[in-house]
Amino acid sequence: APLCIDELSVIRNLAFSLPFGYRLYVKDHPSAFALPTTDFYRQVADLPNVKFISSTENTKLLIKRILESPLWGLFFIVNEWDG
Repeated sequence: APLCIDELSVIRNLAFSLPFGYRLYVKDHPSAFALPTTDFYRQVADLPNVKFISSTENTKLLIKRILESPLWGLFFIVNEWDG
């Protein structure tokens, strides 16, 4: 997984690969919140089709809402790494 080590590059590549009008939603794992630098968050926020989801949002509920939605054009990243 060496291509996935740089989270900013992964987010940028996914965002630029989406069709026009689609958004990428990014959510930190609660235990990883604020571990990346402020510059990381700024660079992600500057991407036009990327939106942050609060790290305190219930991930299972978010996924449930996505699966119940008639719109499957939603991509969702959850950083679920331990450590």
